[in-house]
Amino acid sequence: MVSSRAARGFTLVELMVVVALIAIFATVAVPSFTKFVENNRTQAAHNEVVGLLRYARTLAVTERTVVSVCTADNSLQVVRGTCDGSAALLRQLELPAAVSISADEDEVSFRPNGTAASANFATCYKGDHQNGFAASIEASGSIRSYARGQSKGGAMTTCDLS
Repeated sequence: MVSSRAARGFTLVELMVVVALIAIFATVAVPSFTKFVENNRTQAAHNEVVGLLRYARTLAVTERTVVSVCTADNSLQVVRGTCDGSAALLRQLELPAAVSISADEDEVSFRPNGTAASANFATCYKGDHQNGFAASIEASGSIRSYARGQSKGGAMTTCDLS
């Protein structure tokens, strides 16, 4: 004869409590995870922009020629020479959907000595400037990247620099 003490398992009530707790944790975690993914996409795109700018400067110095970074429809292009359309395309950066890049100059040309005209870039996800990233190019050619939501003049106020 089997005693009632020997039977082990979960009751339906216990199972429903566990399912309810999992549902509560999921509703709390999913929005945070979504924001984490958006922030990660923005930072990854910004890192690619800064990397492309550094590539252009390095190429200008090593090849002793003018290398330009051209802004196009939500993309950046690195060309030898100027952005007049006749220059050879060296690299192109296409940004993912909902990530936007804005620059206050349509063309940034790095000279053979590494110098360039000053320019600013902003990378944002769906226009959210508080979680966007900024980069600036100084006249000396140095490229500076700023923390999330910060820019050269302090806190970012917009994602549209044009």
